[in-house]
Amino acid sequence: MLEATLRWRQTMGLPNLDAWKDIVAVLNSTVKMYVRGYDKMGHVIIYMKPCNENTNQHDGNIKHLVYHMERAVACMKPETNRKLCLVIDYNGYSLSNAPPMKTSREVLSILQDHYPERLYRAYCIRPPYVFYGFYSIISPFIDPVT
Repeated sequence: MLEATLRWRQTMGLPNLDAWKDIVAVLNSTVKMYVRGYDKMGHVIIYMKPCNENTNQHDGNIKHLVYHMERAVACMKPETNRKLCLVIDYNGYSLSNAPPMKTSREVLSILQDHYPERLYRAYCIRPPYVFYGFYSIISPFIDPVT
């Protein structure tokens, strides 16, 4: 698993995140995802606001996620076992700003395969009815430990 992650990191271009600055700047412009602050126990928090989706670029969205995961990992405190807290605010969300299924599956794969055991807690705020259907589709792909 470690060798696969090292190859993946090289293939993604993680040694040179500066090369992604144009892509990340465009995707950050709507504040759809950001790393900010810590919970009461010291876990770094990643905020996601899917209603602010501004592009359906699969590769760009993947790089945007990885960029923020790398930022979160860099901010993690050792005493929190290097885990993070995820807050997803679905206020204003609709199917028009939903990512393609291909992107959702790859995001799940990246999080499980290359950032394993990083999630401390996830909070879904105001999930729409559609969320339950989406969750039932992706839940078989989620590692049981997660």
